[in-house]
Amino acid sequence: MEGERRESTTADRAEKPRKTLGQKMRGGCRRIFISLLLILIALGVMGYFIANVNYSKAEKVGYLIKVSEKGFLFKTYEGTLHATRIKSAEVPGAFQNEIWHFSILDDSIYKVLSKRQGKAVGLQYVQKVKAMPWQGETDCFVNGVKAGEMAAFLKPRAGIKTKR
Repeated sequence: MEGERRESTTADRAEKPRKTLGQKMRGGCRRIFISLLLILIALGVMGYFIANVNYSKAEKVGYLIKVSEKGFLFKTYEGTLHATRIKSAEVPGAFQNEIWHFSILDDSIYKVLSKRQGKAVGLQYVQKVKAMPWQGETDCFVNGVKAGEMAAFLKPRAGIKTKR
């Protein structure tokens, strides 16, 4: 009889095998595994976003104090710039000095800067949201160097007295 609905009886229910405790736990473990996998994928995407997105892009001018290779587990290139000629807001006519720390990702930029220590340079850099440990100690990464034209900018200007 087609189209008729058959009511389930206790005999029908007995025919269906019951799930054992082990089978029930395997289904729960599978759900937990999938949930953890999705969480790890989400964290990986967030980490990639944080490590690779540029927050800002700018240039700094000053005297290159040092560049060095640092690190125990992850060797990174780090540097320090003495940024000068920043007008002071507190004292009219005075200039502030700033020590700026940066990281370098490219070997060729490190080689150029290691030859320019103690000299005037202009550094182009990008600032990341957050640096990963293998990238460097700072969030600012130098990606370009201007050497010749910046030296003229840093020389004392007419009318400004410098201590010697």
